[in-house]
Amino acid sequence: MKLWRWWPLVALLGLLTACGAPSAGGKVVTVRGVGRASAVPDEARVTLGVSATASTAQAAQSADAARAGAVVTALGQAGVAAADLGTAWYSLQREYLPHGAVVFRASDQVTVTVRHLKRLGQLLDVAVAHGADSVQGVRFTLADPTTVRDAALAAALRDAASRARAAVKAEGVALGAPLKIRQSSTAGKTLPLTFARAATSAAAPVLPPGKLTYTARVVVTYAMG
Repeated sequence: MKLWRWWPLVALLGLLTACGAPSAGGKVVTVRGVGRASAVPDEARVTLGVSATASTAQAAQSADAARAGAVVTALGQAGVAAADLGTAWYSLQREYLPHGAVVFRASDQVTVTVRHLKRLGQLLDVAVAHGADSVQGVRFTLADPTTVRDAALAAALRDAASRARAAVKAEGVALGAPLKIRQSSTAGKTLPLTFARAATSAAAPVLPPGKLTYTARVVVTYAMG
């Protein structure tokens, strides 16, 4: 990671440390700021569902393991790296059917990281064709969100400063240094995709990633005067 990207934030943190808390009786103004920055996603994370039922727990587990193994093997053969495949969840449940019948259902979810988005639809078709029951969701992400996240934070700080200047203008005093900053950031875009859609498509589904927007929110306390 290039250290120059962090210099503005390091300088800001140093300023906050030097300023410390306002002195007793000192006037302050606290404002909120919001900033956003967008970028085109460059990877996606998909959760695939696999399940099997049988009259015994052992049989259900074996069938589920075979189906999950087939999905993982097929995706590996399609070019997905082993490090980009994993199990996110597993369960074994007893189910009661009408007339007192009992079956066991084994289910698990396989997570897949797709690093070449042009192949996303093709890989979903491969998974469904080899036993995936459902596609729980597609979440578009950035492999390295540092740049866009920092841009959103910088925009939020500019917004807060603008609001603070407007707030103190009526008081006839100058805006001082920032004394305290609290911030949070959010990002993410999840595209629900059902098994039925993937299974009935005549061709691989087309899933445009659009843009991923990071939103930073800050609460800043400034000195006045």
